Amino acid sequence: MGHTIFAIQTLFLVLMTTQAGGDHPTQKQNQGANANPEPTDILMIGTFHFSNPGLHVVKTKSFDVLQQEVQDELEEISTAIAVFNPTQIFVEWPHDKQQELDALYKRYAKGTMDEAPRRNEVFQLGFRVAKKLALKKVWAVDYLDTSFPIGKVIKAIADAKQEALQATLNDRRKRDAAGHSDRIDSGATLRELLFWENEGQTRIANINFYTDLLT
Repeated sequence: MGHTIFAIQTLFLVLMTTQAGGDHPTQKQNQGANANPEPTDILMIGTFHFSNPGLHVVKTKSFDVLQQEVQDELEEISTAIAVFNPTQIFVEWPHDKQQELDALYKRYAKGTMDEAPRRNEVFQLGFRVAKKLALKKVWAVDYLDTSFPIGKVIKAIADAKQEALQATLNDRRKRDAAGHSDRIDSGATLRELLFWENEGQTRIANINFYTDLLT
């Protein structure tokens, strides 16, 4: 049985396992309802956006992943992930731009990537693990053909005079931003930041923001 990695919108990088190294996971679905394949092992890793483009609802301080000590950490982290032996890696990249990702990974794997250093977790962690395992491909799975109308939601709450809900949302956004930024200010390492992103309480709070508060 093999394994994989995947990065999703809300600060997540996922590692999954499949049985065949080159097959796309949807091919498993074509085996028919009577097929009984072995369970797929999945490792999901939560990350913050290393490049921190400031496009998300919660704004946090930047963390310089290009510092040498952080690069050393990334080597250690990626080596530990490689022990899971993923056969497929999925990252947060527009699903309809797979060819672009293929071209970037091909240059990265050959050591000929001539662009300015990429801070993005796709390159710093996803590509790094894939190269260690000599994988031929990294899968793009980010779906952008939709919208996240947070502005309209906030306005609807205000128009409905749901003051308690409005206060709760504002408090959550402030606490989420402060939690990450305070750790950076305190000198947290990348490993410590990633542990915090992945601990149960943080994950549950992230999920509840969408499944409870906003709905």
